[in-house]
Amino acid sequence: MKKEDKLITKSLQLIKSRKGIMKVKDLVDHYNISERQFQRRFIATLGVSPKHYLTTTRFMEAVNLLKSGNYEKLSDIAYILNYSDQSHFIREVIKLSGMKPKQLQEKLKQGSGNIILKPEYYSC
Repeated sequence: MKKEDKLITKSLQLIKSRKGIMKVKDLVDHYNISERQFQRRFIATLGVSPKHYLTTTRFMEAVNLLKSGNYEKLSDIAYILNYSDQSHFIREVIKLSGMKPKQLQEKLKQGSGNIILKPEYYSC
C-alpha cells in the first residue's frame, strides 16, 4: 500500500469478508462515493483498480477451495464464488493462471501451492 486511506482500508476488509464476491458498484453504494472517486483513491492506495483487486481476491478464494478439496465438482466452486456459470469460472482461471482448473487442481495436489498470476494480468 502506498498511503493510508481509511475508506479504502475499510473497503479491503469488506472485500476480504465477502471473499471478493461483490462488484465495484456494491462498494461505491455501500460507502456512498462516486465510482470514479473510489477508483482514484483505490488506485492511489494499492496501485491496482478495485475490479482487478476483486477479481484477484475471488480467484485466490477459488485456489483455497481447490486446495481444501471441500467440493464435489468444479462447478461447485463456480457456484460458491458466484461466477455466472462454470464456463465463466474456467475462463477466469485460465486468464489468471494460464491453466485450466483441472490442471491447477493437479498442481495444487502435487504440493506446488504457490500460484503465480500470469504477468500479463498485471497490466489490467
